[in-house]
Amino acid sequence: MSQKMSGKQAVLEMLKAEGIEYIFGNPGTSEGPLVDMLGEYPEFSYIMALQESVAMGMGESFARSTEKTAFVSLHVDSGLANGIALMLDALNSGTPMVVTSANYDSRKINETKTDLAELVRPVTKWAVELDLPDQIPSVLRRAFNEANSHPKGPVYVGFTANALEGMADMNIVPSSKVHDDVIPSPAGIREASKLLTQAKNPALMVGDRVSDDKALNEAVAIADLLGMAVFQSRGAEVSFPTSHPQYQGIHSLRSQESRESLREFDVILAVGMDTFDELFYWGDVILDGSQKLIHIDPIPGRVGRSEPTDIGIISNCKTALAELISQVSEAVDQNLVETRKTQVISDTSSQRTAYEDSVREKWNSIPISPARMMSELAKFIPKNSIVVDDSI
Repeated sequence: MSQKMSGKQAVLEMLKAEGIEYIFGNPGTSEGPLVDMLGEYPEFSYIMALQESVAMGMGESFARSTEKTAFVSLHVDSGLANGIALMLDALNSGTPMVVTSANYDSRKINETKTDLAELVRPVTKWAVELDLPDQIPSVLRRAFNEANSHPKGPVYVGFTANALEGMADMNIVPSSKVHDDVIPSPAGIREASKLLTQAKNPALMVGDRVSDDKALNEAVAIADLLGMAVFQSRGAEVSFPTSHPQYQGIHSLRSQESRESLREFDVILAVGMDTFDELFYWGDVILDGSQKLIHIDPIPGRVGRSEPTDIGIISNCKTALAELISQVSEAVDQNLVETRKTQVISDTSSQRTAYEDSVREKWNSIPISPARMMSELAKFIPKNSIVVDDSI
């Protein structure tokens, strides 16, 4: 049932309907109407930062740690610009966020009014600016839907002064709960299972969306079942236990040794990642044709996007890996797997020993080497600690 209210009240009513508890921000004059109304909404805690990128960082950390959508309020164009770098991080990491700022009256088009949506369009999933108060409920519904649908990421909504101060009849209805756990194609799973069980030396590569889909246990199970070496792509999450004896670290194409190491494998199973996504250009095709690539990902546009794929499967990572495990376990050659696993574990152990030797060589360096510093810290940091690394 619609109610007559101001645009600024509609914003806060929609946030309440969405279950938002925290607003991360750095307000200015244009956001004053929203801040003034917060006293009437004790259910919100406003976490103020002294700089907009800090507000964005807090919002992203909140969203990633709680698996909830973060709401961030920045200030007009100058404050919004300060948050752009962190919006790009949120876009790359698939972090659901709704970012807003308020603008001048839309009638000030001849003066200093900036097109805020256009400013952040390259670093958001969707960006829009509102001129009318009655646009607010429906646009915020879409904003939360967009932020939470694959690929997840930041959405921007700008409010002109007209939209916040104007009155209109509003329907306060939250965004829809969408179940997007896509199941894999049975034919694709059969083909992938056949390729993996016939492989002489397969490898597993995992990315952020393995963690997003809560498929870490399944990734470990498929690696153990097939005795595969395991690599992780660069990203924002840990998608495989780093202490696992078959885990061989983050794979980067920046090292010639890493690029050449791909030739050791006849089948590569890439799950929940953008295949061979790198800053530098190493050619439009990375694999030399002697390997087969199986790519599983919940985002349709990512499968086969950057590397030709022999078997592409669009699916929730957890569901697809569970199906693969079921089929592979019925056909796998256990003797072959045990031999392969023994060799992989030996190779991993050798790599770790070589790294530890290189650390010891510089153990007494002055100034202290980064490796020793982290080794010493690791002895004393409690297991559940969060380490923030801002190094380059």
